[in-house]
Amino acid sequence: MSVENVMRFLQRVNDDQALQEKVHELGADNWEHLLAGLARLGSDMGIPFSVEDFERFQRGLLASFQESGELDEAMPEVVAGGQGSVPPAVIAGYSLIAMKGSAECVNPAP
Repeated sequence: MSVENVMRFLQRVNDDQALQEKVHELGADNWEHLLAGLARLGSDMGIPFSVEDFERFQRGLLASFQESGELDEAMPEVVAGGQGSVPPAVIAGYSLIAMKGSAECVNPAP
């Protein structure tokens, strides 16, 4: 399991409408439950990662933003996985999940 797999999963979320629907269908009353569901989806797809891997990715991504709101050119190793900056599609996939998490946690389904 690894942060690299989190990035692969997020790329797929961005690129795959059917996967976006699966993410949307995850019932989660809080962020931790959402992350657990995402980790199960990733594992089912052969892209295993843990909740902790996702959280490390998230911390690294957020820490890499400068005050200007732009990604720092010196991306932390944990985010880049030693392979350069985070591709825009990975960030877009993360954004889709973050919006889902925000909506579910603020307005949980009855």
